[in-house]
Amino acid sequence: LKSFPFSHFVLFSAMVGLVVVPLQKLFWLGVRQGARPIARQMQLYSENHPQFRSWCVTAGRTLHATQLQVVRVSRGVEIDSSSFALLDADKAVAKGSMLVGELTVFAVTGGAVLYEFVVTKRNQEASAAAQREKDLAEKLALAAKVQGLEASLVLLKQQQEQQQEVLLGRIASLEAHLGQQPSLWGQLWGR
Repeated sequence: LKSFPFSHFVLFSAMVGLVVVPLQKLFWLGVRQGARPIARQMQLYSENHPQFRSWCVTAGRTLHATQLQVVRVSRGVEIDSSSFALLDADKAVAKGSMLVGELTVFAVTGGAVLYEFVVTKRNQEASAAAQREKDLAEKLALAAKVQGLEASLVLLKQQQEQQQEVLLGRIASLEAHLGQQPSLWGQLWGR
């Protein structure tokens, strides 16, 4: 251990910190890649099922028309939606089923991100509540300590007054014992 310099420790700590970020990115990439087979099955189902097929035709044609409008607007060409040729049913089903697949990937990935957000939010709220409880306990402890110190101060003040009374009484009795001549102490205190 003596031959292990501190600079190596700092370098090791920095490398561990850098590893955390790629692992998180790899996790989300894994979630996305795990959603791909599900999306492919949804695509195949939507291509073969009659009701989904009709929806895919509508979605594919709408997507195709939107893409054409975006291209024409980006090129500065005037838009005339009547000039769009309808996409044949097979191509529209392919586009629509591709949209279903992408929406599935988006839904799975979005669900995972939402879950992570909720868990992080709960953890933050729990740690904030714990911090508030800790702060409250510290405030109560400080208030109790202040009350104890105030009580001690009052008690010390009372003891000081009692000791002063006793000392003044002793001085008076000593002066009476010594005679009528006031002592230097008595002269200073005006007795």
